[in-house]
Amino acid sequence: FLQVIVIRIAVEVDEQTVRICVADEGKGISAEMLSEIFEPFFRATEGRVHGTGLGLTISKEIVTLHGGKIWVESVLEQGSQFYVQLPRVHHTSSETESRHTSSRQ
Repeated sequence: FLQVIVIRIAVEVDEQTVRICVADEGKGISAEMLSEIFEPFFRATEGRVHGTGLGLTISKEIVTLHGGKIWVESVLEQGSQFYVQLPRVHHTSSETESRHTSSRQ
């Protein structure tokens, strides 16, 4: 049978940050599991699961190294929302032009 999964992506930008939200209306993640979801090799489901269990751990490391934060909010049987918030980098016009010039050489 055909299973339809809806995933929404939203982006909010303000003067200081960029926030990305990826949300679904799936089965959600229990409160007990939310505290472990960014741990290496953690699996929110049992049984036949694809992947290594490292994706969210690696994502958290990358986001943290860029001065941001990542988190998840979830309600069982209602879905999950994964958020990434990064500091916004402001470039002067001379910095932008310098980058474009050096990338063409």
